[in-house]
Amino acid sequence: MNEELESLVSVAKPTVDHEMLNGQIEEPSAFLELEDEVKQRIPQWLAMMLTKYAIGGLIIRFHTKDGQEMAIQFNTFGDISDYWLEVTPGDRMARLGYIAIGDDPTTDGKAYFIHPDHGDNPPVYAIKNIDFETEEDIIRYGAILVAHQLSDVFSRQLL
Repeated sequence: MNEELESLVSVAKPTVDHEMLNGQIEEPSAFLELEDEVKQRIPQWLAMMLTKYAIGGLIIRFHTKDGQEMAIQFNTFGDISDYWLEVTPGDRMARLGYIAIGDDPTTDGKAYFIHPDHGDNPPVYAIKNIDFETEEDIIRYGAILVAHQLSDVFSRQLL
């Protein structure tokens, strides 16, 4: 795992208004139980993050690269699988290789995605659950870059 990302993930904690929702450490067996097509796309650093640190289910608020306040509830392995196989836009984003790492726990219906081919500290995109004609249109018109690196979400956390 990227050193900067790991140093921030290791001290991540829920924001004050979500103190009761501490994250959970995922069991390695939860990863092994995933469908092969999902398991093969989850990068090793993300699997390690979820099995070493209490990130699954954790809710944090943060500032985007543009200073907008947003919130994310990080996905567990089961959530990642659900998005990959069943939930729109996750199932459509999966066709482009993206992985859903979390949801916006507010009511605006955004999901957060990374692409595993973009390194071990990849950009994070928020994508609204809007029905676009093609997967490419989702990226072109529905994706909002919220952090140049996943570590930025943690470094810009609001407590």
